[in-house]
Amino acid sequence: MARFNLIFALLCSIIFLIPFFRVQLQYDFRLYVGICYMLHVIYTNSILINTNKNINLNKYLLFYLWVAFTSIFTLNFDYSMQYLNNYLFVGLFLFLTVHYINSSKRLINASKILACSYFIQLFIVFMQYAGFKAFYLSETDNLGLNTGMKEASTGTVRYWGSFGEALDLSTYLTTVGIGVMVYLISIHKNKWITATTLCLTLFGIYLTGSRAGMSIFIAVFFIYLIREKIFSRTSFVIFTSICITLIYNIYDLFLKSDANISRFSQLREGDFRYVLWTKGFQIVFDSPIYGSSIGCLNYVLEKYGILADFATTSSASGHVENTYLTILFSTGFIGIILFFNLVRYPIRLMNKYKFIKFSKNTTNHQITKVYAYSYFSLLLCMLSEPSVGVHMRNTLLFVLISAFIYSSIILSLKNRLNHDEIDTPKKEQLIYT
Repeated sequence: MARFNLIFALLCSIIFLIPFFRVQLQYDFRLYVGICYMLHVIYTNSILINTNKNINLNKYLLFYLWVAFTSIFTLNFDYSMQYLNNYLFVGLFLFLTVHYINSSKRLINASKILACSYFIQLFIVFMQYAGFKAFYLSETDNLGLNTGMKEASTGTVRYWGSFGEALDLSTYLTTVGIGVMVYLISIHKNKWITATTLCLTLFGIYLTGSRAGMSIFIAVFFIYLIREKIFSRTSFVIFTSICITLIYNIYDLFLKSDANISRFSQLREGDFRYVLWTKGFQIVFDSPIYGSSIGCLNYVLEKYGILADFATTSSASGHVENTYLTILFSTGFIGIILFFNLVRYPIRLMNKYKFIKFSKNTTNHQITKVYAYSYFSLLLCMLSEPSVGVHMRNTLLFVLISAFIYSSIILSLKNRLNHDEIDTPKKEQLIYT
């Protein structure tokens, strides 16, 4: 059974690797298939309305319907329809993932799929860094063969992996990496594997050149260690002091000698993010209801002359290097309120069912802990990176982690109910087979 579970996880990891390799069908075809399947699901059962009596996914539907409404006022119909279809696609993925885990009770297997795709992604990046041309995934010259992108202004190099975007990759490695570390420490409990994975994860984030990703990973990881009393506050202070002293003494020798690492010594690179964030508010001041309309943010940014000196992205969709502000500028005040309601829902559920306190040491509480820390890391990454709404790979990651949190709570509630009705010690083990 264990061998079958591993093979199952490896095969199903293809599902998560497809979007990483930029494999995309024409949006009109996906839209047609998505609508037909949605109608079929609505007809056969009610998972789109209420997946479980404790978990209601209407909040995603409300946000999606508002995004659809803003597309009516679009400046470019094709771009808006493409992004509208993307939201439909990831929404269906959310509903079907929750429904599958809820019915099959294979939360552990689904988690293995994500872990497999994570280590495969790390492997791809490391092979690119080592110079193996078989792992160069793009022939576009200005993308540096989709391996290392040199920034002309600083001379630093940022690796993109198979994502096609360094920010996207750093968010993925930070978010899933935290979950993997929590799993290894709290459930797997192998010191050598844990230490090796930690080093590989930090090096992978370092290759992306993301200072925000590195800071968030380290901060959340230490919060976890202190919260779980694995690492005392005194040890944290001593360890931090030693690290600061070492970095200070080897600064000239180490930080400035490598193109990748040198980026981490440049803590100030102008005020382009600040300008994008502040000037972008003119969009919602002029159109507070629906913003720029979904998929057309760059058109409006260019209209206000903001793109003259600041390059956000070459696509028409645009972003301002902040997920929340990107959604605000694209969908208006109502859209961001609905999005915050969607973001807050997993946290409210964990608080409602006492999962944030993690007082019980059951397997399901441990699994929920894994995804809780991943989820909090993703929310922090969204402050400085356009993780959700623009980059569909991490939009998929956002709904996936949300789905795992929902599913973990559903299975735990079912398990608790079963224990209340029938006091069978083997009942909990059945859920994780």
